[in-house]
Amino acid sequence: MRTFTLALCAAMTACAPLAVAEEGAKPPIGFANFCMRHAEECQPAPVTAPVPMTPQRWSELNQVNSFFNVTIRPADDIDNVGKVEWWAYAANGAGDCEDYALEKRRALIALGWPASALLITEARMLSGEGHAVLTVVTDKGDLILDNLSMVIVPAGKAPYRLISRQSRQHPLRWVKVEGGARS
Repeated sequence: MRTFTLALCAAMTACAPLAVAEEGAKPPIGFANFCMRHAEECQPAPVTAPVPMTPQRWSELNQVNSFFNVTIRPADDIDNVGKVEWWAYAANGAGDCEDYALEKRRALIALGWPASALLITEARMLSGEGHAVLTVVTDKGDLILDNLSMVIVPAGKAPYRLISRQSRQHPLRWVKVEGGARS
């Protein structure tokens, strides 16, 4: 399933960009605290066109997703750093969902991906538990990089209800994701 056919995705509605509401959403408290500690990571950047999805870009996404999914050991914030909802880069080689998403975002920016195309997204799992993933805005639609899956999926195929994500215009602002549960 690692072979993603870009032509197929271009024809699928599941590969469409996420629909977001005009109204804002409250940023997660852990993210707001992260931005207080890492202000440089939360500055507005020019909004770029969706990233053209080439075979090289697809390879970069898969390499980054796989690398962090394999090298970061899953650990709750309280067990790992002794704090609740502590959004940070993976500490001690461990982290929870938002730590994976932040690491993947940082790595992709280092590879030349525009920050405005790499958006932390809040989700609800079928169990009701909160979750965070990285949404990547491409010309083939929005894609989800998730620490719980080695397979990158179109946002419309994520096995979660996507709640809110960073605004492309300003990373400190969040917008509501429209639509219901994903299948």
